[in-house]
Amino acid sequence: MLRVFLTAAVITAAAPFAATGTAPAGRTTETYYYGKTGQGLGVSIPVRGTQIPRDSRAYLVWKMIRSLPDGLEFHPGLVASMSFRGGKLVFHRLEHLPGGTIEVWFQARLSQGGKVMTGTFRERDVGYSARPKDSGTIRLRASAWASLLAGYEWRGATADARPLQAAASYRMVPGNVIVDGKREQEPKYMLKLLPATRQLACRLDGGTSTKIAVTLPALTAELNGSDDLDNTFSKHGGLFGVAAGSATSNGATVKAELYVRRLAWQGTGLAATGTLAYQGTLSGELGQGTCARTSSSFTRRPR
Repeated sequence: MLRVFLTAAVITAAAPFAATGTAPAGRTTETYYYGKTGQGLGVSIPVRGTQIPRDSRAYLVWKMIRSLPDGLEFHPGLVASMSFRGGKLVFHRLEHLPGGTIEVWFQARLSQGGKVMTGTFRERDVGYSARPKDSGTIRLRASAWASLLAGYEWRGATADARPLQAAASYRMVPGNVIVDGKREQEPKYMLKLLPATRQLACRLDGGTSTKIAVTLPALTAELNGSDDLDNTFSKHGGLFGVAAGSATSNGATVKAELYVRRLAWQGTGLAATGTLAYQGTLSGELGQGTCARTSSSFTRRPR
């Protein structure tokens, strides 16, 4: 199975999510792009500020061509001229290896303010078989979906049409791969829901009922599972996670739970599905009481 590893410099990265729900221009961070080729194979591109990180995560294209059973890998190397100029990148390289040559063409373009990357890829191998192997032109499309620490904004609504702000982020942790005696870093993903206002239906100890508006706490679920590009976020169910928190609001102690049931490729892009549940206890001027548990499902996608 062919694996292609490319590194590049990029003119801009999608801006990270801010607490206000806006994306401030000019902030430098690391952002992940994820998408598919026309053949349905995964594409993952981390972009740090103005360039793709020069580490083992910089796999622009992974197993794009299914027709090569010998597991051949081609490493173009760190080529300084691979940069976006005017929002466009054009790359061509011919590599002479023992037994033959490998020639690669790659081009990409950033659009929608850096949110989307589209491009094409082609590889031609000569000398490894009686007849040259040519992948033909493979098209790819990837969208920004997560950023380092700060988080990248996701959009969507809960099933009860209530607003819910969310961001996907990651931090780097020691991985399982050791290269030249050094353990590589890998991303650990998180989905964060910002504080949200909800209405609780509470029953006081005396038997009367009341409704009270409360602010739910921010919740951050660390996501587990597999983001291996070989399964394109879906073979093993994608990523999932659970978070819980509490807050005091309007005389009520609110407990909230976040269930991220699945973050995977769904339909035409990445989507996170899950449930937000909350309940509370009332203690204050209104009296003592309990507030019923309420839950609502949600589906969110990168903005």
